[in-house]
Amino acid sequence: MAKLIVFVIDETQHVEVVFETWLRLGVPGVTVINSAGLRHQIKKYGSRDDLPFVVSLQSILQSRKDPHQLIFSVVRDDFDVDTLVVETEKVTGPLNNPDVGILFVVPVQGVWGLRTDEK
Repeated sequence: MAKLIVFVIDETQHVEVVFETWLRLGVPGVTVINSAGLRHQIKKYGSRDDLPFVVSLQSILQSRKDPHQLIFSVVRDDFDVDTLVVETEKVTGPLNNPDVGILFVVPVQGVWGLRTDEK
């Protein structure tokens, strides 16, 4: 079964090197999206009690100047995720340290169009 690798990285200056590292390790393609975590938003900017939750969340997210990056890719079942984690930590530092990010892997029930033979 294929795997979805998801990495939410806090320090965006590492994104390009992580991207290059993943490609070097054989990840067939990587997608990067801006994201913002609610915990970091509230910690940095505080919360507002005078507005409904959704409006308050929207104002917090719009004021963020340093977004996280969400990096993800689908890989074959036999892909060596442990090596990917080790090599990623060489770039970012240990994932167990605060404010580095979170990386997780989930099984993918089906996948169509996964290209593993392209460089």
